[in-house]
Parts: sequence; structure tokens; C-alpha cells
Amino acid sequence: MQKRLILAGALYFGYYMALGSYNPFINLYYDRLGLSGVQIGILAALPVLVSSTTVLLWGGLADARQWHRGILRLNLLLCAAAVLMLSTASTFVTLIPWIVAYAFFNSPLVPLLDSSTLGAVEKTQRSYGEIRVWGSIGWTLSTFLVGWIIQQYTVRWFFYIYAAVMAITFLFSIFQPRPKPVP
Repeated sequence: MQKRLILAGALYFGYYMALGSYNPFINLYYDRLGLSGVQIGILAALPVLVSSTTVLLWGGLADARQWHRGILRLNLLLCAAAVLMLSTASTFVTLIPWIVAYAFFNSPLVPLLDSSTLGAVEKTQRSYGEIRVWGSIGWTLSTFLVGWIIQQYTVRWFFYIYAAVMAITFLFSIFQPRPKPVP
């Protein structure tokens, strides 16, 4: 049981560390590309629109087929790939498909992590918050470090850091135990 709790904390840490290396800096990247405020606003709204329409699809598929771990693993890798492809786009129109892909693959990750963590803590004296706090620690650490790195080098570094951290998080997900089937 202790292994499940440590793994759940590591998955939160990695996922939110990746998000902390991406979310605060993506609009800065758009600005550096020379996009207008309206274009940046549209690009910033796309992930919310896509995620809100696809999260139920992913959740239904995971529950119906008991593919929670597989969907988590696949989407960790596909998010990293989408962000790496996003780093190659340089116009408003060429950014859109990669942002949509990123949002589509990112949408089930938090619900899957939450579900797994709730399953891990259910028969222990630990709380969900004790595990979830590792996500906050990962976010805080990455925003500080990535901010420093892009000041020293270039804003593009956040793409590579995001992909690397998601790849490491994927490696942790390999050790995630199978959830018990819901009756």
C-alpha cells in the first residue's frame, strides 16, 4: 500500500511539474512569435474548449473498458509529442492543430490521476490532500526553474523540459498497479 501512495505522489509531482513548465510560459511564446492579443486569447481558450468536450469521452472509455492505466500512459506520451510538435509551429494557423491535440490528450490526465490516488488512499490513514500536495510542489519547483532557464537561454526551452518531465512521469506510470474493478 505504501508503494501505491509513493507512486501516486510521484505521478502528481511529475504531471504538475510538466504543467508548471508549460502553462505559465506558453502565452509568452505566442507573444514572442508576434501573435496579436486576439490570436493569443483564442489559442489560450482552445484547450479549455477541447478539454471540456472530450474529458467525458475519455472517462467513459476508461470506465467501460477498464483501460485507466493504458489511457494514462498513452496520453502522457501523446501530450509530450503534441507539445514537441507545437514547438515547431510558428504561425497562428499552424499552432491550432497541435494545441487541439495537446488539449485532447491532456483532458483525461487529472481525472485519471485523481481516481488512482483516491483508490490508493481509501484503505489507509492517509488523505487525498497529503498525496495531491506533491503536485503543488512540482508546479512550484518547475515554474521557478523553467523561468530561470528561459531567462538564461530562450523561451523555447519550456517545450523540451515539459516533454522530458512527461516522459519521466510516463516511466513512473509503468509501475502503477491495476485498479480494482468497480462492481
